[in-house]
Amino acid sequence: MKKLQLIAGALLICAAGNAQSLTDGFESYTVGNYLGSESSNWETWSGVNGGADDVQIVDDLANGGDNAIYFEAASAAGGPDDVVLPFGGQYTTGNFTYEMMIYVASGSGAYWNFQANTTVGQEWAFECTMNQDGDIDIANTNGPLLTGSYTTGQWVELSFEIDLNQNEWEFFVDGSSQGSFSNTINKVAALNIYAYNNTNGGNGSAIFWVDDVSYEYTSAILPDDNGALTGINPVNGLVGQAKKPTVMARNLGVNDITSFDVDLTYNGTTITESVTGVSLASYDEYAVEFTDAVTLVAGSNMMTATIKNVNGAASDDDSSDDDASTTVDPTAPGLNKMVVVEEATGTWCGWCPRGAVWMEYMQETYPENFIGLAVHNGDPMVYAEYDDGIGTLIGGYPSSLVDRGGDIDPSVMEGDFLDRVVLDASAELCLSASLDETEEEMTVTLMVTPTSDFDDSWRVAVALSENGVTGTGSQFAQANYYSGGASGELSGAGHDWHNAANPVSANDMVYDHVARMIEPSFNGLEDAFPDGGEIAETYTFEFTIDVSNEWDLDHLHVIGMLMDGNGLIDNGAQVDYNDALSIECGVPTVGLNDVVRHSSDDLKVYPNPASNMVNINADLKAGVDNQIVVRDVMGRVVFNQTISDQAGLYQVNLDISKINSSVYIVEMTSGSSIVSAKFIKQ
Repeated sequence: MKKLQLIAGALLICAAGNAQSLTDGFESYTVGNYLGSESSNWETWSGVNGGADDVQIVDDLANGGDNAIYFEAASAAGGPDDVVLPFGGQYTTGNFTYEMMIYVASGSGAYWNFQANTTVGQEWAFECTMNQDGDIDIANTNGPLLTGSYTTGQWVELSFEIDLNQNEWEFFVDGSSQGSFSNTINKVAALNIYAYNNTNGGNGSAIFWVDDVSYEYTSAILPDDNGALTGINPVNGLVGQAKKPTVMARNLGVNDITSFDVDLTYNGTTITESVTGVSLASYDEYAVEFTDAVTLVAGSNMMTATIKNVNGAASDDDSSDDDASTTVDPTAPGLNKMVVVEEATGTWCGWCPRGAVWMEYMQETYPENFIGLAVHNGDPMVYAEYDDGIGTLIGGYPSSLVDRGGDIDPSVMEGDFLDRVVLDASAELCLSASLDETEEEMTVTLMVTPTSDFDDSWRVAVALSENGVTGTGSQFAQANYYSGGASGELSGAGHDWHNAANPVSANDMVYDHVARMIEPSFNGLEDAFPDGGEIAETYTFEFTIDVSNEWDLDHLHVIGMLMDGNGLIDNGAQVDYNDALSIECGVPTVGLNDVVRHSSDDLKVYPNPASNMVNINADLKAGVDNQIVVRDVMGRVVFNQTISDQAGLYQVNLDISKINSSVYIVEMTSGSSIVSAKFIKQ
C-alpha cells in the first residue's frame, strides 16, 4: 500500500502539475482552540467556524506528536461535532489515497464519510460506521459496500486506495486490506467526520480522537485507445429470477470510442452485448444494458465481464482495465411464500410519492413474491375499513407494513421483505372468482392447504387492488414535497418528482396498487379454522363483494391472506381478476378430503415424506386402461402415465428432486374406479 509521508509538527500542502495532497498532524495549532478557526483547510458542516459543530484541538491523546482533534456526541442522536475537510475539488478520474489515525474509546463508536460533491449534504460517496463492538460498515445511499473490523481503545490506521478511472475502492485497517468494491457513487470531494454511533448496532456513544489526516490525488495519464470496464451494477433478486445485468464501460483513452462488445459470464454461461453507433470521448461512461438475461442460482457466485473489440480492434492499449467482476448471492425464497406489503398513503401527503416509487420498484424487482396494497387516506380512493385498520398500526404518512410487521418507512421496505420472503409459508393459497353481472356481485373463493399444522387462532381475508386509477379534481392531484429538488432527487412511478410541480395535477397522475376493499375485515375472518389447520387438508372460504361501483375490473387484482394468531400475515396470494375467473382451485377429479378408496392395497406410495425419489406401487386392473396421475394441490399435473394391456403389480420410481416441496396427490384410474393417495415432498 502506498504510504503518505507525514511530517511531524507541520502541515504540508502540495499542489503541482497533476497532483494535490495534504497532511495534517494538528501540531501547528493551539490547544483549546477550534479547528475551523485555526485552519484554512478545515471547516464545519454548518459553515460557522468556531461554532457549536466545530471541534477543539486537544493534547490529552495523540498518535505521533502532541496534538489531535476530539469528538464526543452530546446525545445518542449524534453531534454536534461535525467537521469537513475539502479535497480541493471534485475528483472523478485519476487516483486518490486517504489515510488517518483514529482512537475510539472503549464502549464507543465513530462515524465518517466522503462527500461526493463540493457542496456538502448533496451526495455521500460512502459512509463508514464504526460501532463499539469493533464492527466497521461501509455503505452509501445505494446500499452496503464493505464490512471490516477494528479494535477500540487504541490508535488504528484507516486508509483508502481509490482508482477512480476503474472504480476500484480498497479499504485498509492497520495496513490490512478489508476488501475492495466498485462504488455506484464513484467520486470524492471532501471528508466529513461526525460524532455519531447510532446505526449498525451502535449504542449511541461516540467518543474518539483523530490524528495525522492525509490525502493525495494524482490525475490520470491516458493512452491513445483504451476501453475499460468500471464495474457491474449490483445484481440482486431471488433464486430463479431472470435478471438483465448492466455493466459500466468507460473511455480511458485519448481517442473516441464508437463501438465495442462486452462478454458477461455467470454460472458457466456467457452472453455478449454489442454496442455500436456511440461516440464516447475521454472519460465518458456508458451503461451497457444487456438484452439477454441470466437466471440467478443459489449460492455466492462470481459474475465477470470483459470489454473487447474496441473500435473493431483485437486489443486496446491497456488490457489491465478490461475486466470487471462482482459476487452475486441471491436470496432463496421460502416454500410457496408471497409477501404482502401495505403502504399507507394519500394524495394530500407530500412525502407519499416516496411510497409510490418504492412500491413500483418492489413490483418490478420481485414480481413473483411481492403483493402491494396502497391503502389511501383522506382522498377519493379511501376504503374506510382498510384505512381505519392500518391507521391503528402506523405513526404517520407514508408508512408501510410488511406482512403486518412493524411500521417502517417505504424506502426501507425491501429489507423487511427480504427478511420475510425466506420463510416457508404455512399453507398454499389458491384464489378463484366468479361474477354475477345481474347482481353486480363478485364471489371470491380462497382455498387454503396447510403445509404445516397451525392452531385455531389463524384467520383469512381477501382484498382487491386496482392499477391505473385516475380521476379529476384537486383531490386526485398528488402533493409533492420533492418539487424543486431541495429534498433530493426522486424518480419512479411515472415522474421525476424533483422536477415535477407541487402538487402534480390530477391530469398527470395514475395511481397503482390502490386498495379497493378487504373482507370480511382488516383483521380477517374469526373462527376460520375452528379446529386449527391440519397439514394436507383443504379449507375453502367464499366472500361476496359488491362491484356496482366504477372499478375497472380489467385492472383488478384478487388477493388472499393467511394471518397467524399474532396478526402477522403468514402468506399471501395474488391473481389478476380476469385470470381468477378461469382458475379452478383443487384437484378437478378427486379432492383431498373426498378420496374414493376401493382398497388400500391398490395404491401405495413410499417413502412418505420423500425428498428425492418416491415409489408408486399400483395394482393394475385387467381389461381396462390404467392411468397414474400425480398432481399438486392446485390441480396441476406433474406426472401422467397411461398403462394399457397390463395387469397386476406395477411400480413407478418417480424422481421428485426438482419439484417444489409441497403436498401431492397420486390418482390411479382403472375404468370407472379411482384410487387416490397423497405424499409430502420435503
